[in-house]
Amino acid sequence: MKNPSSEGQVAVFWARHGPCCRCLYPRPPTDHVTKCAEAGTLGGVAGMIGTIQVVEVCKLALGFDHCRTNGLSTLLGRLWLIDARNWESLNLRIDKSQDCPVCSLPPEEVALPEAEAEAEAEAEAEAEAAQCASAPPANLTLADLEALRARGEKIVLIDVREPHEWERKRLAGARLPPLASLFAGPDLLDSLDPQAKIPVYCEHGMRSVATSRYLREQSHDACNLLVNWAQWEPKSAEPARRRLSAQPARCADSLNPLATASAFAASQKASPTLTIPSLSV
Repeated sequence: MKNPSSEGQVAVFWARHGPCCRCLYPRPPTDHVTKCAEAGTLGGVAGMIGTIQVVEVCKLALGFDHCRTNGLSTLLGRLWLIDARNWESLNLRIDKSQDCPVCSLPPEEVALPEAEAEAEAEAEAEAEAAQCASAPPANLTLADLEALRARGEKIVLIDVREPHEWERKRLAGARLPPLASLFAGPDLLDSLDPQAKIPVYCEHGMRSVATSRYLREQSHDACNLLVNWAQWEPKSAEPARRRLSAQPARCADSLNPLATASAFAASQKASPTLTIPSLSV
């Protein structure tokens, strides 16, 4: 195609009632196939093709008898080529191939070529790895964390709360890359030990779950650490809350990664370290 971004193709394949896709393309391409991200795509053309597909689905849902009675023609066995540059279109008939490697054989005799089978196995492995990475991360309790430390395992404890939350209370030995900074700064990811287990915690568990999933997608061994803050309330927490209520603008600053980084640097120098005794470093 001269300009893939302005062209579209629509066809309906139903081997029981006509040709299949392999009748049209009997062999997979052997050279590089340009992807939409490489060749570019016009959103309007993609939307137009999608709308035509929806209409075809509606026709098939009504049934062949209804279509014949009402003069509705489907794209079953036809390939419609559309070029948005000059709005020319071409409607080609697709004949059912008598030696089609798929629909001309009984289902039990259909076999994928070796290259196709390898590609499919590789795609399945990638999909399985992606599914594992995006699955909900495992939850750890503070007792589990203490047990990991007792066994001498390498741990990087991450706190993804905002600096004003960090000032009120935190776990000893934790690092504070707030959530906005973590996603905005690739340098933070590079600084994490790829061999370490990374427990992540926040105030209520939602930010830590999202961060753990993101870190796992980047090949880190991350997990969600559950912390019940109500079980312990340090004496300095109430003055910190009063300071926070007197400066509401700081919460808005937490949405800005640069402001968050500055606040983090200040909190590291000035704020007291509050620890859970069993987890102190």
